Amino acid sequence: MSSSTTTQDSKSAVPVVFITSATGTQGLNLATLLRSPSNGLNWTVRATTRDLSSPAAQQLISLGVNLFPGSWDDTAALTDALTSCTHLFLNTVPSFTDPYLERRQTAQILSLAKTAGVKHVIFSSALGINRLDELPLFVTFPEAKDTVMGQSLYSKAATEQAVRTSGIEHWTILRGGSFMENFVVPKIAYYGPDFKDKRVWRMAMPRGNTLPIVDTLDIAKFAVEAFQEPERFHEKEIEVVGEILKVEDIAAKLDEKWRDDVRGKNIEYQGLTEEEIEQAKKDRNPFVLGQLAIKEMGKWVSAEETKKWGVKVGTLGEFLEREREAVKKTFCLE
Repeated sequence: MSSSTTTQDSKSAVPVVFITSATGTQGLNLATLLRSPSNGLNWTVRATTRDLSSPAAQQLISLGVNLFPGSWDDTAALTDALTSCTHLFLNTVPSFTDPYLERRQTAQILSLAKTAGVKHVIFSSALGINRLDELPLFVTFPEAKDTVMGQSLYSKAATEQAVRTSGIEHWTILRGGSFMENFVVPKIAYYGPDFKDKRVWRMAMPRGNTLPIVDTLDIAKFAVEAFQEPERFHEKEIEVVGEILKVEDIAAKLDEKWRDDVRGKNIEYQGLTEEEIEQAKKDRNPFVLGQLAIKEMGKWVSAEETKKWGVKVGTLGEFLEREREAVKKTFCLE
């Protein structure tokens, strides 16, 4: 049997939430909201982690999160962690080496959660997962479906279906836009070294292309709201978007917001050339293919629809203000 980092809480009447990927930005944000007495919640939160000594794990421990050492393949650790849980926040990660790993892990977590008595599961998915066959990339370049990137997206779609058919009393799917956190360290590495090192943001999208973006804190806010109103959010599949901005406007906001804090070259957006895109497709480059997959998302979703749920979502400017030190660390040239 695995042992946790805090006293067992099986007799507590307080809701008990198991969070997967608790050491990631979504998980940390959700754990912080659920554990905060100022929110009137102070719910019990549990999670597994492979490294109790990591900075993120230590931050969770400082919040009072009950951590269990183990991975999502560790049935004993998952069983212990899920015992007496009432809620599950599912945020699984596709494998680049095993296209079916996420599905197996999801199946095990959902099965153990149902057995443990979980009443509400929320899955954090991504925009467009419910419409993969309509993606222009897959229509014009069907070979992309069999790439690492394509398999990871269809893995997400399989996880959505597993949640719908899990038999857990309430379920909700949240589909977030591109994360604002990707514009600062360490996530900025996703866009390649030029963004941070040369302050040139390059993607497989022309200027004028729109990108739906979201603060992961807002995904966590939606999860908290859904957990507190399970009937209202039951069987709901919600696009969570803070803003939909042109890519060059995102670069301009990054540059303008911190013009006084940086030295040297301004932040600039450049779209990849057609030749570069075609070569990336031949190379099955997962990052470029991923950018092509989300290229049309700005036409498919509406920030106004997100707002109709009554959960306050933030703008890029508000995110940059809150994360000022991270932005300075990312773009300031010493």
